[in-house]
Amino acid sequence: MDWVFLAGRVAFAALFVASGLFFHLVNRGMAVEYARARGAPVPEVSVPLTGVVILVAGLMIVIGLWMDLAALALAVFLVLTMVFMHAFWNAQDEQERML
Repeated sequence: MDWVFLAGRVAFAALFVASGLFFHLVNRGMAVEYARARGAPVPEVSVPLTGVVILVAGLMIVIGLWMDLAALALAVFLVLTMVFMHAFWNAQDEQERML
């Protein structure tokens, strides 16, 4: 049964590791412009910082090191992302709000 939990941890963390590495760090220019367009604070700093946070937290979950702290870091990241980047309640267009 341990292999099921490991597979679940790897599948869960893969999203954050891939996003942190390939979107936040490798394609940083595109990510900064997207964050700037969405009104995120200080995107030149916050994009690479959040990339490192979710990359490290995802890897910590995969290897099983300080998983509580890693899960807390991911939860904080997700709440802040929801508030600053995906604030559908601020959208004026009905179509954009539904998306």
